[in-house]
This record gives sequence, C-alpha cells and structure tokens, in this order.
Amino acid sequence: WRPNRRSWVLVLRAIDSHAMLLVPTVSITLPSGSTESLVCHQLLQQQRLLVAGLSSGTIALFRRRIDSNTLQEQVDSKPHMLEGHTGVVRCLLIARAQGLGSEGYLLVSASADRTVRVWDPAVRDSSKACVQTLRGHGGTVTALAFCENVLITASTDHTIKLWKADEGRELMLYPWFAPHQTLSDLDCWVNDVAVQLGEAGALYVGDERGDISAYKVVTDRGAVSRSGGSAPISMARWRRQAKAHSLGIEKLRLVVEEQLLITSGYDNAVRLWDAGSGAAIMLIENEHKCRFTAVQWDGGSQELLLGDDLGHVYFYNITTEKCLKCQKLHEGRDRAAASIRDLSVANTEVLVTTTGSTDAYLVVRDVRYSEVRAHSGPVVALGVADAYAGAAAAAGRTGGLAVGGLASASGGGGVNDPATIYSASLDNTIRAWDPYDMGEISVMEESHSEIACMHVSALCDFVVTGNDDGSIRLWNPDSGSTVTLEGHGNTVCCLDVLARASTDVLLSSGYDGHVGVWELSRKKNALPRLEILFKAHALEVLCLRANHMNGTFITAGNDRCIHVWSGTTFAQLARLEGHKEAVTCLTLDGNFLLSGSEDGVVHMWDLHSYMSLASLQIHDAPIEDMLVVAENGLLVTCSADCTVRVWDYGVGDEVQVWRHPEQFRCLTMRRSTGHVLAGTEQHNIVAFPFAEAIAARERQREERQKQAEEEAAQLARQEAAADAPADLVAIGAGAGVVAPVANAR
Repeated sequence: WRPNRRSWVLVLRAIDSHAMLLVPTVSITLPSGSTESLVCHQLLQQQRLLVAGLSSGTIALFRRRIDSNTLQEQVDSKPHMLEGHTGVVRCLLIARAQGLGSEGYLLVSASADRTVRVWDPAVRDSSKACVQTLRGHGGTVTALAFCENVLITASTDHTIKLWKADEGRELMLYPWFAPHQTLSDLDCWVNDVAVQLGEAGALYVGDERGDISAYKVVTDRGAVSRSGGSAPISMARWRRQAKAHSLGIEKLRLVVEEQLLITSGYDNAVRLWDAGSGAAIMLIENEHKCRFTAVQWDGGSQELLLGDDLGHVYFYNITTEKCLKCQKLHEGRDRAAASIRDLSVANTEVLVTTTGSTDAYLVVRDVRYSEVRAHSGPVVALGVADAYAGAAAAAGRTGGLAVGGLASASGGGGVNDPATIYSASLDNTIRAWDPYDMGEISVMEESHSEIACMHVSALCDFVVTGNDDGSIRLWNPDSGSTVTLEGHGNTVCCLDVLARASTDVLLSSGYDGHVGVWELSRKKNALPRLEILFKAHALEVLCLRANHMNGTFITAGNDRCIHVWSGTTFAQLARLEGHKEAVTCLTLDGNFLLSGSEDGVVHMWDLHSYMSLASLQIHDAPIEDMLVVAENGLLVTCSADCTVRVWDYGVGDEVQVWRHPEQFRCLTMRRSTGHVLAGTEQHNIVAFPFAEAIAARERQREERQKQAEEEAAQLARQEAAADAPADLVAIGAGAGVVAPVANAR
C-alpha cells in the first residue's frame, strides 16, 4: 500500500536473485583489413589451443598462454595456419581415442569444397599436418560426428557417410578412414547430425525440411571383423519425425547422459525431445524474434546454452524451464557482425564466435544482484530522496520546499514519496521507479539539451538536472512541469542543496569553473534567485558537496585541488592538495571528507584541521561515484573497472567486491530494501544487497578479534616464560608433572 498515491502495488518480481556474470578473458580477432570471417571453432583445453575455421578455407590455430610478467592470459598474435581447403570451413571436430595421433586426438574439418580433412595439430610443419583427405560427397559437407573410431559426415548431396578406421593399423600413428556405409534414403539437405554408438546406439539427423530422422545401429552378429574383434556395424532408419520444426533444422545436439535431443530451427525456436521415444519435452521461442544460431549443452552445470542471430547468449535451466541469463555480447555491432556462429563450453568458460572474433568469457555463478533494463543510453545519475534524509534532519526539517511553477495538481511538490528512485540518462530521460518492485512509475523527457547530472533531495520537492548547454532544470515528477535557471557558460555537471538558517540554496558548478548559488525561497510561488556566481577553479569543476553540519560546501575537479567554501560569505576557507589526478567525486562522513580521483585513489581529510589522514588505492580505473552509509560508516565506490567496492575505510579493509560485465557511472542507496543501486554505461541499473557487505565486515571483525586474542595470549606466555627463575629447568617427572631441579653450574 502506497498511502501517498492511495494505491496497492502487487510485487511481481523480487530484487534479490542468484545471477551469473560473463567476464571477458581473451579475445581472438582477425587482422584489421582482413576480408576473411570466422565460421566455427573448437577448443583443445589441455593443450590451451583454440582452432578456428575461416571463410577462406584456412584453419587458424591460436595458442593461449599466461604472460609471465602480468600473469594475464594472452593469445599468440600470429596463429599457426593450416591450408588445404578451397572453400569455407563449415565445421570442425576433435576426434579423441586412445592412440589416435601423436597426442591422442586428431582435428577433422569439413568444407564447402566437398572434402573432409584429418589433421594432426601437434605437427608444426603445415605441409605435413594433413594426414588424410576424404572425398566422396557431391556437395558441401555440413556436419561431422565421431564415435568409437567411426567418422560420420553429412552433406547437401542428400547423403550421410560412415567412415570406419581401417583395421590392422592399430600400431600406426594415424588411422586410415575408409568408406563403410552410405545412407542415401534422404531426399533433402542434411544440416546436422549427432550419434551414440554401442548396443543401443542411434544416429539422429536434422534436415532442411524440419524433419528428424533416427537411425538404429544394426550389428551383424554372424560376422566377425578381420582382426577378430567386434562385429561390423551399419545403420538403418527406424523413425522419422516429420515437421519437428516448421522450417529447416539448423543445429542438433544429443545429450547421451540425459537421453535428450536438442534441435534449433529456422522457425526461431529450440525444441527438446526424448531421444528414445521422440516425445516433445520443451519449447523455447526466441524473445527477440530471430533464429538461434548456436546450441550447446553444459554438462557440468546441467544448463542449455544458446546463441542467436542478434548476438544474444542465453543460459537455460531445463528442469525449471527458466532462462537464467540473457546477455547481448557485442553492443553497437551491426547484425551481421554480432550474429553468433558457434558456441562451446569448457568448465567455467564459454567461447563465442562471431564473424570478426572468438571471445572467451569466464562464467561466474551465484552472484547476488538484480538488474533493471532502464534506459537506452548511459545512466549518469541516480537519486533517492531518503538517501539524503540526514540533510533534512540536520536542518531540522520534516518537509521540502516547493518552487513556483512546479506545483502539482494536488497543490504539492513532486517528490512526495521519499523512497522513490530517480535515474537520469544520456538518452535525455529522467525515470521514476517504484522503490519496492523497481517498476517504472513515470518518464520525463529533456528536449532542449543533454542531461549531464541530477540531484534529488529531501530538502526540496523537485528533481534538479544540470545540462550540457549550461542550463539547470527543476522538474515536478507528478506533472512534468519545469523551471529553467540560466547562468553558467558551459556544462553543469554537479549539483547539491545546502540548508541554511534563513533560506536554503541550490549549489551548481561545472566545466566553466564557476559556482552558482541559487536562493530557494520558502514563499509560495517564488522562483529561485541567483544569489552569486563566482569563479571557484581555474579548470573544470567535476564534483560539489554541501556540508550541512557547518554550513559550508566543497568543490573539486580537474586542477586536482579541493576547495572548502563558506555557505554564507562564499569565502574560501581551505585548499586541500594531495591528489595526483583529477578529483571526480566527494562524500562526507561527519567531519571527515572522502575524495575520489581518476587514478582510483581515495583520500581522507579531517575538516577540523584540514589535514590529510590517509589514502587508499581502491580501483584500477577512475572512481565515478561514491557514498558513505551513515548507519555503519562503510564507504561504497563504483568505477569504470566494472566493480562496486565496499570499504571499512577506518581500518583500511576492503569488505566486499561486486563484479559486473558493465562499467559503472553512478551510485545511490536504496534504503527501502537495503540495496546499493549502480547505474551503468550500458544503460542498466544494478542492485546489490548491502547486507552482504555488513555480514562480511562482521566476519572480518571477528577474525581480527580472534587474531588479537591469540597474539595477546602468546605475548602473555612469552612474558611468563621470561619471568621464570633462571636456576630452574623443567623436566618430565611423570605424566603431567613438572619438577624443579637445581641448575648445575
């Protein structure tokens, strides 16, 4: 129930959830200006080798290694190239078997040139790496499968061929695959195959009509192989599932352990089937109305991974039939460049191939955060009125100021729910969000100039924005009405409200280096009045903070200096120096000032003595925003290094790190649910549970206390030993007995 709006809110989604991160690790790209494109890949994890098939017919082998200096994973800039195909490499396969090749595996490639080639990637001489070329298909070879020394190939010539390793070559380094059987009862292209051999073996085929054909393994039990081993095998069709997809099947995967068959089609859907009976289990339709282009099963996490034509990667839990994560990997690319062509999983790593690159992502699971897709541009500011409740309390106030021209239909100001969350973005909108379910309440659009900053305060009943053209806009969120203030000659990028005994003032500053002080009269319908506009810094001012405890305000910016000003006379009270780079943000904790800079360092200052107390290296990139949670004194910072960090700055301990794939721009505290909210460069608002940081600090305190007690006990034992009589020695005189004995001299 929201009393101020006289309405009920049904909470349909929880803010807390277990999520996962995709953290980029390495990226493999083709040289600039290259006319080739990547088509498919395979990973040899133990050998740290990535194999990529190219549109030119070349196969590139990229070696991954750890740099000894930086300890960061890198990829060799010059790949080892395997040449032989004269058409696009359509698919790759790693064939593994004991004694196969020099290291127990071989690489198999299929091409539009109608051939299949078998390679030993361990051979460094490219001219000798191809150990066999298989010919026999009359069209593009579209699919490969390998099981129990049987290689299966499929083609647009409507056939599937089984190639069996020739017997009698067990002692040879390489097998020789000879034609064993041709399945020619198909009347259309074959797009993909999957196989399981053995007693209950089967071959599954997906074709261009959307049909699934299943072939059973038939063993001639009366026949014996030349080597006296198992009987020869052959395949015979036993089931055909017509129109499994309304359009052609593109990908087909068999999960043997689950007896699960997974198909993706040109009908923008993925379907899951019981491999034995053919019964339909699950349907996944693409929410982005495009086709799924890559399908992979992660056996370790029991999840289905999908990639689509627009560049999205999906993680599905098939037990709950829920999408755990959907993320677009390459924002800004056109459709052709973003489309995912191949996808693979190796332990906690996912590899994704697009036309221009193959990118590796570390999958970090069970990260607790929630994400709201908020804007179509970077989120530059977040505000919650109750985050500034301390300012109102310091001023002894229970209500906000209303400004003339901003009255709502009910006669009051706009910020009438102090828990409402506001976000401002470079898409030139200000959005209001419900504090309990993060549902969007309203949208206000800026039509004159780009929004650079925003301020929301419990001291006033309106939202304030600073703009790129130097103007300041005051907004009523209920009515959308605005009042414009003009005075600055360049971008206004920082705002705050200072409570004074007689009247409150709006403080503004920005790239012109000036500070504007605007009187906010408590008289009805009175407009803000520019009290003074003065030059505060020679260079751009980037941050500004009002200090309600003593009626001062603080500015800082590109000149690396911090200035403290009187809120009544506007005289400079102090100049604080110590930062080596531009100061980007300021926050207060009582009489302590904390300042963050572009080099990731936070300085702490005593505002009584104006002395520097300490500095902390917190981030590896510029600190974009920070705040102190008044109830517990924890410092929260965010940065372009994709982390939000929580510090117990009094003792210099980091207590919590939240990582995310996106770069952070701004912060606020959502007290209604106890979350830290962070706006990102990639248009989203991310919520992190602050209770995690509090619990982490308590654990650290307990560990420090335990360590202190152990050190005190050890010191006491040492002092006791030092005070013992010098003429006594301890000897064992029976179990648990210490007997004094005169020390012989």
